[in-house]
Amino acid sequence: MSRPLIKICGIRDQDALDAAGNAPENGNRTGRANNSPNSGMHAGADFCGFIFHPASPRHVSTEAAGRLDARGLARVGVLVRAEPEEVARTVEAARLDLIQLHGDQEPDEIAAMRDLIRQRAGRRIGVIRTFWPARHASLADLERELDRCAEVADLFLLDAGTSGGGSGRRLDPRGLIALRSPRPWLLAGGLTPENAPAAAAALAGNPMFAGLDVNSGVEDAPGRKNPARIRALLHAVRKAEAAFRVPN
Repeated sequence: MSRPLIKICGIRDQDALDAAGNAPENGNRTGRANNSPNSGMHAGADFCGFIFHPASPRHVSTEAAGRLDARGLARVGVLVRAEPEEVARTVEAARLDLIQLHGDQEPDEIAAMRDLIRQRAGRRIGVIRTFWPARHASLADLERELDRCAEVADLFLLDAGTSGGGSGRRLDPRGLIALRSPRPWLLAGGLTPENAPAAAAALAGNPMFAGLDVNSGVEDAPGRKNPARIRALLHAVRKAEAAFRVPN
């Protein structure tokens, strides 16, 4: 069986990153995550998310994010209505692998931003595009919107509410079981160590469901990650992953 991807978002400090990367709790901070194919069950996350939106309690500066050791995880920058030049500078300063867009950019705007960033960075930078199913009157309406952005995104993220993220509101996965998406997608919204395995299991039959994006459910307060809850979520999902059927 393939395994679900996991993204821990809203990270601001090294302790949270150590937990996400499955580094030893009191180990050498320069070590690598134990996520190699030969290390047994992949126990860590796959992505770490940094939020570069000043209005968010999880905001982190590009310089501070750039100094953090990602423990081998792919580095994702969450951006809200940022201009292309600003995004390009953020990618460089924070050493990002992907950008996650939370605005209402049209596909042509995303394509132009993506091309500029890749040209400046001299390497491929992935794009995650966020959508809010509650904005749409039907699943078919959401699918049409996903189709419009299929050529300019590598991953989709489906979140609760109608804007923003990290609110703790839950997006019911049962309403997305039949979703037909042209790209792999991550589920976000109210995921915790207690409910994340069941959420992923509920979507195991959807061929494009790729994994989970977790934020407030592993915090003591907005912007304050709890390393123990991050480890608990990773352990719960990885323990149950034999029941999941998701794409590589």
